[in-house]
Amino acid sequence: MRETNEGMVQILDALRENGFHGCKVRITLDSEDILVKLGMNEREFMQLKKLLSFQPFESIEAGKYRYFYAGVYWATATQELARIRIEQGKRHKEFEFEVSK
Repeated sequence: MRETNEGMVQILDALRENGFHGCKVRITLDSEDILVKLGMNEREFMQLKKLLSFQPFESIEAGKYRYFYAGVYWATATQELARIRIEQGKRHKEFEFEVSK
């Protein structure tokens, strides 16, 4: 597990607007932050909502949770998985979540 989130795509929010299901992410390229909206189907949207509601650390006083795609994706015969880094304050840990490519 890496010690920083440098170079990782930050997952900011799940969006549902006028029949659009998507995700808002922040990508940093050449020291410039770029905000991107990615579209997805309803099943993928529900997976994303589940991911963004996962709060593994105990303290609500430590601040807001932040979620990052750690750059690891793999598929088995029955699942597609990705490693997600979750941070709250100084705490961080990577978890595996079912996602879609």
